[in-house]
Amino acid sequence: MEPTIRTNDIVLTEHITTMLNRTKRGDVVIAKSPTNPRSYICKRVTAVQGDKVRKGLFTEFVPKGHVWLEGDNRSNSTDSSSYGPVPQALLRGRVLLKVWPLNEVGYIRSRAASLRKAEEARVADT
Repeated sequence: MEPTIRTNDIVLTEHITTMLNRTKRGDVVIAKSPTNPRSYICKRVTAVQGDKVRKGLFTEFVPKGHVWLEGDNRSNSTDSSSYGPVPQALLRGRVLLKVWPLNEVGYIRSRAASLRKAEEARVADT
C-alpha cells in the first residue's frame, strides 16, 4: 500500500463495514492473506462483486461474495492481479485513520470516484 501506508505505520480500523459486507470501491481494508492465512495484508478495494476487471489481456469477473484488492503501488504489489478475487470473509476491517508516524496522522481517503472512472475505462478497452 505504499506510499499511502508503509510497513511500520499504525492505523485505526473499524470492523462493522466488513462484517456487514458493505465494503465499497476505494476502501482501504485489512484482510487475511489468501496465500498465507497466518499473515494480514492491507490493500485498496478496486472492484466489488459483479464488476469486470481487466487482468493483462483478459477480463475477469468478480464473483458474488468477493472483492478485487490492489495495492497503491501497482508496479510492486502482490494483490488480486496475482491471486484473483478475494472472498469477503477474509476481510477483517476498513482502515479509517493513520495514527503513526505523528507527522502523517490523518484520515485514509477513499478513492472511489477515480477508481470507478479508471475501471470503466479499463472495461471499455475490452
